[in-house]
Amino acid sequence: EIDILNLSDGWYDILIFANNPSNQEFSYDCTSIRVDNVAPEAIIEGPRSITEGTDVVLLDASSTIDEVWGIQGLTYIWSVYDIEGGLASELNISFGTDERSIFISPVVSGIYEIKLTVSDKAGNIGYASQLLEVQNIAPTARLTIDGKSMFDNDEFSMSRDSTCIIDASGSIDTNNDADNLRYVWRVNNVPI
Repeated sequence: EIDILNLSDGWYDILIFANNPSNQEFSYDCTSIRVDNVAPEAIIEGPRSITEGTDVVLLDASSTIDEVWGIQGLTYIWSVYDIEGGLASELNISFGTDERSIFISPVVSGIYEIKLTVSDKAGNIGYASQLLEVQNIAPTARLTIDGKSMFDNDEFSMSRDSTCIIDASGSIDTNNDADNLRYVWRVNNVPI
């Protein structure tokens, strides 16, 4: 047995000599071996903060490298976790030799942990992780009175015995928040 754990990565020639003491016959053989003791360096490149509703976000591991052996034979394993109140739930996992990048659709605001595990042909593993904050976008309030759009500091007057239609249904938010909008109506800054 030969201990190769302390050898640097690279190609090595092993020479084997044998001698038969009874007849003094001598033989040898030579073979080359590849030593891979060093784990690849996993690197995640991409934004650390974005706003919700962005179509897709690219996180890239193309800079990941195995110092001596390059990127041939590296396997990429991506995991995306939603971190809420100290608990993490796995949302997505992707793996393969061609998975050098991952696309994420940041539909819901929150803090996400992106984990990258890279394995080489020898089974050495490199790790990287990155937090991605998806920031909530405030809703946009839209108000119409009798079909006329109203904007900040606009005023509307009406007589005591008249009526009007006040509508806020044109207010918008990202798809994940739109069904949860709450409306607070104020007249002369008094909630009603």
